[in-house]
Amino acid sequence: MLMKQNIPSIKNVIGFHNTLNPELWNGFKLKLPVQVQLLKIAYEFFEFCGIEHLDLKDITMTGSNAGYAYTPHSDIDLHLIVDFPEEGELKELFSAKGHLWNHTHDIKILGYDVEVYVQRSGQPHVSSGVYSLLHDSWVSEPKKVAVSTSDAAVQQKFLKIKNEIKLAIADGDIESMDKMTKKLKKFRISGLDQHGEWGVENLTYKLLKYSGLLEKLRDAISEEQDRELSIYEAAGSLDRFINQGRLLTESEKQDYQALSKTFVEYVARGLNLKKLPKIEFITEPRVDSVQPSFGSFNPNDNSIVVSCLNRHPMDVFRTLAHELIHYSQNMKNQLHNESGATGSFQENEANAGAGIIMRMFGKAYPGYFN
Repeated sequence: MLMKQNIPSIKNVIGFHNTLNPELWNGFKLKLPVQVQLLKIAYEFFEFCGIEHLDLKDITMTGSNAGYAYTPHSDIDLHLIVDFPEEGELKELFSAKGHLWNHTHDIKILGYDVEVYVQRSGQPHVSSGVYSLLHDSWVSEPKKVAVSTSDAAVQQKFLKIKNEIKLAIADGDIESMDKMTKKLKKFRISGLDQHGEWGVENLTYKLLKYSGLLEKLRDAISEEQDRELSIYEAAGSLDRFINQGRLLTESEKQDYQALSKTFVEYVARGLNLKKLPKIEFITEPRVDSVQPSFGSFNPNDNSIVVSCLNRHPMDVFRTLAHELIHYSQNMKNQLHNESGATGSFQENEANAGAGIIMRMFGKAYPGYFN
């Protein structure tokens, strides 16, 4: 039997009141401690951007907490109004800096999350209210409105996008997740332009944020970026050690770099490794261990050592695949003191798994064995 899906309601993200949030406002004026703290956060973010001679026009507070439709889950939207070209590197830089800041900082004022954003001067911004922190006055006064958007329309759109986000995360492809993020941003902006703050698009976006799906998508992107960086570093290390003993041509170096990165990424995806262990490639004839071997895995510090001397790259890769399977076993708490014994389940699984990986890799990349 299918369980009924738990879908949040519009009431979770908007709640209409007769006054501004009394925790933040004294009537129609922002409370001084709140104003001072927001300005402090804004200037810290300004420094974080690291751009000299930035033409800062204003610092504003906007969003539900600058209007009458706030809830206990509403954010405080903090906007730095900056004069910069509509197109160009600065736009991408501010977007990346804002994403990084909001993702790595957990800043709250009186329990409300503070989201920082750089807004281009002159860029239209749809909000119930906009308050200038620098001038301590309203840029756009909030108005009390009645929302006629139905729960059903928003929830239907929410379910569709929720499934798309889950599929993107499950796929684990950073390009797909980035596309999903850009799609959501475009979805919200176009909705604000066409239907305003209380349109289906913006309310759907609020529900996605309230439900934690946007945070899960950001976390998945960060994890994938960390994993790819780890893969790149390991692959680069392998490139430096393979075929030691003779000089490689520039073309050969590029081939090995592409080869090693492809293989390490292939295995990491196949074993669903979010991060790689420390991998060391040596030019000794064998790994120094009780039982002579071309590779070893240390479960105490999650490190792998592989010998590369006078071995074909595919042979090196088979050893690496074997040890990465041991690493995967350790991540699942499957290793014990006897796991390394000949004939043990863990050793047999690593032997068989490495063989399967090499056969599958050979089918996917037949030219790499030449």
